[in-house]
Amino acid sequence: MALFFGTAGLVLTIPGVLWWRKSGVGLEQLLQRAPSAYRDVARVGSAIRHEVVKHNTTILPAVAEALDHSDPEPAWWAAEKLFGERGAVQRFRAYVRELEVLGRMHGVRLNLRHRDPALGPLIAAVDQLEALSGDLSHGSGWGLADKLRDVSTTLNERGYRALGALLSRVCLLRLDEGVFLSAWDQVVGEPEFREVALPELEVVLPEEPVLLRIYRGDLEDILVNVFRNSLAATLQATEPGRPPRPVGVGTETETDWITGLDRVAIRIKDHAPARITTALIRSRYIERGLGLTVDLISRNGGSIHVEDEPGWSKAVVIRLQCAEEA
Repeated sequence: MALFFGTAGLVLTIPGVLWWRKSGVGLEQLLQRAPSAYRDVARVGSAIRHEVVKHNTTILPAVAEALDHSDPEPAWWAAEKLFGERGAVQRFRAYVRELEVLGRMHGVRLNLRHRDPALGPLIAAVDQLEALSGDLSHGSGWGLADKLRDVSTTLNERGYRALGALLSRVCLLRLDEGVFLSAWDQVVGEPEFREVALPELEVVLPEEPVLLRIYRGDLEDILVNVFRNSLAATLQATEPGRPPRPVGVGTETETDWITGLDRVAIRIKDHAPARITTALIRSRYIERGLGLTVDLISRNGGSIHVEDEPGWSKAVVIRLQCAEEA
């Protein structure tokens, strides 16, 4: 009798488990049912894409290559970066939980693992990566290098693109003073600038904030690299015993005469001689990170030029398409 009820319970449980796995929705359905969730989905999704993938799991191919050459040290370092107390895997799990809580707040059960085409593969790949934590910590394991390459392909290529395709529709960034101050603080906190007198950053923005369709992390990377160049050039041009002249930033909205769409021109200004030119930038000038800057701007449909600026030596002008809040 006990066997009968046990078997019957198992038979009834299996369909329930299968139903639970298939029930729920993905992020697309959440956004359709609750458009007010756009901003939070964009914020969390951008964090996953930028913090977890771009700045962490992209190390996996290099670790695999080192293992091919019997060098375990990069694997030890990667294990700490990925699985430490504030490692990438733990942060990824926390972001997934945050999205699930967001869904419940809007009366929606998110089933990201089984129902979301962007997050599902990422979750599965992180599971696979976590299963390799022991081998990675020891820097050895059967087929470890090839397994890392497989996980890397899912995370850094397919998953990155899939999540980016979703976020490209929902990611709205309000271009306010805080964005510029955050990027400036990152630059002045770098070791080479800590023991010197620094110029002030003059930020002059219009009263109405501009909305851009760009990941905050991408824009901060762009601003950090341009600020770094302006700051270094300003310090180099400063005479001994004199305070450095300020670096300025301002924005203005323009209409693209070809497309008729609004765009914002971000003008980063300094008083240093114009060592950087538009020709250098367009040739993917690598010094001080401008090659990365050009690539990021290009991927976001923008442009970058060096232009004259009244009252300043020059301005590096970044143009990006505006987004309508609707």
